[in-house]
Amino acid sequence: MAAPVTVARELTGGLSIGFGPSWEQMAIARSLLAGRGFADPFGFPTGPTAVCAPLHPLLLAAILRIFGDSPAAAVPALLVEAAIHVACLVLLVRISAAVFASWVPGLLAAAAVLACARPSPQWENGMAALAAEVFFLCLLTRSAATVGIIAGLGWLISPSLILLSFPAAFFLRSGRYAGRMALVALFATAPWLVRNALAFHTPVFLRDNFGLELFISNNDLAGPGQRDTLQRYRLLHPNENAAAARELIRSGEPRYFSQLQSEAFQWIRHHPRRFLVLTVERIGLWWAYNWFVTIVSVFGVTGLWIFRGAPLGRAASAAVFFFPLPYYVIQFDPRYAYPVLWLLALFAGFSMWRLLRWALDFRDRGSLNGTSSTVPVGSPK
Repeated sequence: MAAPVTVARELTGGLSIGFGPSWEQMAIARSLLAGRGFADPFGFPTGPTAVCAPLHPLLLAAILRIFGDSPAAAVPALLVEAAIHVACLVLLVRISAAVFASWVPGLLAAAAVLACARPSPQWENGMAALAAEVFFLCLLTRSAATVGIIAGLGWLISPSLILLSFPAAFFLRSGRYAGRMALVALFATAPWLVRNALAFHTPVFLRDNFGLELFISNNDLAGPGQRDTLQRYRLLHPNENAAAARELIRSGEPRYFSQLQSEAFQWIRHHPRRFLVLTVERIGLWWAYNWFVTIVSVFGVTGLWIFRGAPLGRAASAAVFFFPLPYYVIQFDPRYAYPVLWLLALFAGFSMWRLLRWALDFRDRGSLNGTSSTVPVGSPK
């Protein structure tokens, strides 16, 4: 049921599949097919890149290799992304059964995620959400070595998952466990780190584009959302500005993005009030992008509060707290929240499930005129 709904929502809502040259992941996939390696993410021949982590561009390159680089490849790309989303929904129910001894919170969470998330094959967020769910499920019972490999693969999809995986491991298992996990994860990412060092002649950790995002998100033209004041892309972004692309080619990514980061910090120092307003607006969008996400956030935070006494509740709270911190200072887009939305939705489902059980118990007690022996809903494990 979930797969047809996912595909139907995409087709009826207008395709959001980006196959043009300005989509970084697709541009890197095409560079891989052309034999240039991980390079040219902005539609210009800008050279080696670490703008994106490697696993999702590799997936896109495989799809293009099999089906050809044509508009028709959008169909298998969408179907692969839909399959990833369906796997996320199924895993939510599995995680719910493992954590709450009931599939009901997971089913409610899956319905919420299905309503919020749209498949966008050109971005890695669906894969990142799946990696995060697999990580949490394995974190419950598996060794630090096993979980570290899974975490490392997740970091090679989206380095932002570091801010989800490490706090979760620390609070659910222990600091020692989290440290061992992180070491194994770093070992799993070592080939990419070595590639970056050789390509740029300087250490680059997983991705190098934070300076670009900070610069694009904090300037005189910036708004809180990615679609606000699109004029700044034409003026500032190497995807749409040939002069910026030439400067990127001349300097190389690490130096160029570092320079943009310095300019962003300088703007923030000179415009602290505007930066504060933008940050508050971005935080608001993260938690309340629309009315449905607002409901999920309210019930999710409530569920985390109810579960706060359990190690898993503290681990989930830490993940939900730490993961969005970098996104509060850059432009907001709903897809950024997908890798952690499932976790908030899971605890929203838990709090709704508790509320429903309380209501049923209250009704039963009332119908028996106070003679019921129903035991109140217990505390979380």
